[in-house]
Amino acid sequence: KNIEIFVTVYRLARRLVKMGSVSAVVSIVVTKWREHPPSLYSLKVDNFKQLEMSATSSDVNYQSRLFSSGGYNWKLIVYPKGKEKDNDNVESLISAPQREVFAELIFFVYNKKETKYFTIQDLEVKRFNALKTVWGLQQVLPFDSFNHPENGFVFEGDQCEFGVDVIVVPPLTNWEILFFNEKLQNPSSLGLDTPKADEKVLAQANFRVLDPLGSNHFELKRSEVISTIVKKWREHPPSSYCLKVDNFKQLENFTTSSDDKYESRLFSSCGYNWKLIVYPKGNKKDNGKGFISMYVEIDSKSFISEPQCEVFAELIFFVYNKKENKYFTIQDVEVKRFNALKTMWGLRQVLSFDSFNNPENVMSLRKINFGVDVVVPSPLTSWEILSFNKKLQKPKFSWTVKKFSQLKEHEYTVLKLYPKGYSREDDKWLSVFLHLADNGTAKADEKIFVQANLRVLDPHGSNHKAYQMNTWQIGKNLGWGWDEFLSLEELRKAYLDKEDALNVEAEFEVVSATKYSPII
Repeated sequence: KNIEIFVTVYRLARRLVKMGSVSAVVSIVVTKWREHPPSLYSLKVDNFKQLEMSATSSDVNYQSRLFSSGGYNWKLIVYPKGKEKDNDNVESLISAPQREVFAELIFFVYNKKETKYFTIQDLEVKRFNALKTVWGLQQVLPFDSFNHPENGFVFEGDQCEFGVDVIVVPPLTNWEILFFNEKLQNPSSLGLDTPKADEKVLAQANFRVLDPLGSNHFELKRSEVISTIVKKWREHPPSSYCLKVDNFKQLENFTTSSDDKYESRLFSSCGYNWKLIVYPKGNKKDNGKGFISMYVEIDSKSFISEPQCEVFAELIFFVYNKKENKYFTIQDVEVKRFNALKTMWGLRQVLSFDSFNNPENVMSLRKINFGVDVVVPSPLTSWEILSFNKKLQKPKFSWTVKKFSQLKEHEYTVLKLYPKGYSREDDKWLSVFLHLADNGTAKADEKIFVQANLRVLDPHGSNHKAYQMNTWQIGKNLGWGWDEFLSLEELRKAYLDKEDALNVEAEFEVVSATKYSPII
């Protein structure tokens, strides 16, 4: 269940892009500033220029280790020099080939000057499957803007930080259907049953004191209950809660007796209890007159034990449209802060009442579906810090290979020599490789970048045979080097000393080191 995503820093001017998808929906790309850090994964780099240089040896990208979200494993892929074509064809490791995973992606770039995160999100839910395992954004930030020290994205030398939140959309499990029964079979014998927990029963009745001398009855009619903005279309239904109403006009009439609003039962999301609140005629107290208003309220009991506690949440509101066969969604992309003093957040102007009630829009043909997704970012637990060490204490290593002409193969701690060539198809080349020592095997998913100069020394002068290595050591990789480092004919003529010894030198310029968060 390995799925990959990517984020890029691009050299061209940023613009809104149309991302490909199975349903060919035009994506909406939203950028904003945010104080709250990513909750899923953070990649901190101590030297961006070095990352940019190192990426040339790894398909111009850096891939993080695997991290988990929603029961699946993911990778964050960064292209420091930009990704010219979005033509990834990554082998899928999804266990069920026919399975699809829907996810929302939010990418982060930290800005030291603002002490906030620049975030960019394609609001279209992405569909991952065996044929499409990579989704992301090709143009996150212009390279020049990102790399300018005064802008704050690169700070304290050449440090920077990327991040991502992957929100896997689960199937809907919480819902309610609100019926209005206008034609009672036997209204005179209607009994009053005890409501279930969280159940609400709306009764509309006429109370009369009858006039025994005529028809001048005293009558009282009463209704009471017993017991930053982005809009888009979306095919996938809400995953937190759905409220289905079978007669919107009745809901509109009856909410006049309950502060013009309807409150759903409590539902659970991310460890907290919530309510969906709908104002069919708009929340007049919040300047919502003439609109449908929708809010989410956290259960105040969440703050009884910890009055100082705060809950950060992202809210997405849904209204189903039968004509489009899609959900109209509206979202204030700013993360909301719930606490004991502020338990309710929402949108006072979701849809204009006239547009909503127009039959041509097919929003309200008696029956209507409202919904909400409540996403609570969790504390960041998965991260990695990528460092590039340029000042090594002992960067140079030398080996003297004695009686070279008699050797078949020779191996040192980090050096392998093949006097007759690695492939052994011919005996015309010296093959030289550097590799990790036995006790330095890379950890799972770890990548180690090495920049080094490898030389076969000229014992008679300074005409050394040299190559520069810029490579990543990945997993159990045996090493990197050259099959045809030096021809044996040239070696015998110029590079063996009087004692038939060969002198090899490796000078390390940069070696990366990665620190990872503990695996939970």
